[in-house]
Amino acid sequence: MGRKEVERIRDGSRGYQAAKKYKKESTWDTDFVAMGLKTAIRRICKFLPKSPELATALAMDEQAGRQNLNLDDVINGSYTPVVDKDTGEIVDVADGGKTGNSNAATSTKLEKLEKIVAALRDANSVEALDEIYIRAEGDLDDANLEIAMREYRKCKDAISNSLI
Repeated sequence: MGRKEVERIRDGSRGYQAAKKYKKESTWDTDFVAMGLKTAIRRICKFLPKSPELATALAMDEQAGRQNLNLDDVINGSYTPVVDKDTGEIVDVADGGKTGNSNAATSTKLEKLEKIVAALRDANSVEALDEIYIRAEGDLDDANLEIAMREYRKCKDAISNSLI
């Protein structure tokens, strides 16, 4: 990742834009190298395997600005995305609730999610759940991955409770 790409990301940052608008100094101005490293690391992290907990944390961090999440809700873990009642799709609040996807693409994503959820429910061990979830990470976008993660947790709790 080059300096120009980091600067392009910086220029798109809401914090940086607000600081420039009000003629204030931002962390991009005071600690450019650290912010550039953080940006590069966040980009690289998208390719690393994630635990369900880390996937949730990253999804909440990424969607916090778009969905105007309350910090207390995030800390308490009571984060719930806005879900379209007709399609079951998680709606991006920043675009006014319009999904912008074609029906075919949405149905394909929904079918993938349904297959993964069914596989999670059919799993009979924590190891099988882990394997299904790891394979699902590459096939799902952030919103559907979060739904799969919730189902993963429910199934894991059910399996753990049945072993006790």
